[in-house]
Amino acid sequence: MRILFSIILSFTLNGLCTSQTTSYSLKIQELMDLFGQNHQGVWIQQYSGVSKQGEAYIFTLGHNGREYRAILQNLQTQVHWTAEGAYHFENIKLVLIDSTLEHTGFLLGTVTPNGILLQILDHQKEKGEYIEFQKMSREGFKIFDCPSEVWYQSYRGIMDRNPIFVQLKKENDQRVLGSISLPDKLSGYLIAGNCDDIACENMVLTVHDYYGERYKELRTKFLNPNQIQVEEDFKDKYKLTETWNAESKFHFKCKNQSYPGIRLHAEYIQINDREFDNWLDAFIQKWIEQVVSFYQSGPIRGLKSANASMDIDWINTDWVCGIFRFTEPWTDAERSLSFNFDRKLNRIVSIEELFDKEFDYKSYFAEYISWKKKEMMSINTSGRFKMYMDQEFFSPWTLRPEGFCFTSEWNSIYGIRKIIVPYALLQEHIRKTGPLRKLY
Repeated sequence: MRILFSIILSFTLNGLCTSQTTSYSLKIQELMDLFGQNHQGVWIQQYSGVSKQGEAYIFTLGHNGREYRAILQNLQTQVHWTAEGAYHFENIKLVLIDSTLEHTGFLLGTVTPNGILLQILDHQKEKGEYIEFQKMSREGFKIFDCPSEVWYQSYRGIMDRNPIFVQLKKENDQRVLGSISLPDKLSGYLIAGNCDDIACENMVLTVHDYYGERYKELRTKFLNPNQIQVEEDFKDKYKLTETWNAESKFHFKCKNQSYPGIRLHAEYIQINDREFDNWLDAFIQKWIEQVVSFYQSGPIRGLKSANASMDIDWINTDWVCGIFRFTEPWTDAERSLSFNFDRKLNRIVSIEELFDKEFDYKSYFAEYISWKKKEMMSINTSGRFKMYMDQEFFSPWTLRPEGFCFTSEWNSIYGIRKIIVPYALLQEHIRKTGPLRKLY
């Protein structure tokens, strides 16, 4: 979600299929030519991938057992680079060269039977981005609309002898983000980590409480499609192994659109619920229309880009709750918008619908958040953290298994913080005929 390095050039989607087919057929011969006149014994494979910005790439890789040669193509801009390096089984470390034969960066990756996770670095190896590439059929190829294998997965299991509900989202750069809910304890944790392999069957995860304090480390191992083994590291290094059972798994959908002077990329979940998926498709389309309308009303000055993504707080049979994250060209700040979709009513619910009319929920939540912020500042007493807390309002709200959740904006230093208000504290004020009646 936070891209350190990207190659951003304008493109037009019209005629894309024609350019893809032409580029695909030409680059095979061009790659063979990079090996000189002796083509015998050269292995060649092509891969397709999509960047986080929604740009489609073809990566053509070949080797003769001694050295790699490669061509990386951006199919929207028609810009391409060549790359070369020594051959290493399953690993590639290549120098990236532009059309003027200047050294512009590096390609680092791991080759698997089904694809490559490729890291593109600049000349100083200081900035870069990941693109997941999938192997293309020799009979034809498909350009994916979305970075491959971006998914949401939930689990049920045990941690510290307590039943837990785990929700994970795999990002396109092998990061894994998510949360652990302990409904019986009315508390939870945040998770951040990385895949330990290309297929992301094994993960290395760090668990933090909602105040940002590190709690423990987790290392997961794939057992079968329905179970993972989890080894927990406590602070005293005592290890405990548990098994988590997989529940729901959903993939993300992407929408890429280009207009004169503006490029849009949206990445959002699909859960095979017709009402929710239709609502979400319509919402994203409306956002795209608003962005385009804003720019078409004035003169075009350079290329602008806009992106939409989602963080998920809760998916179950009754709710889909989360936060949209928008990066829009008219501001440097990321914009957040929470949503709580009731799958029984088939619509978004407002917070006013959840409580009795006489209950002043605004004052109650404001006081509760203020108290929790002071509690956070008693743990982290630095002046910088106090300044951060003073400027953070925890405005986006969602429903989670353990209670009402108020989330901070993303901060480059402190990340994401959450404040949970347990449902049990509000039980007497929850409207008995409202959307939350099923909780009690």
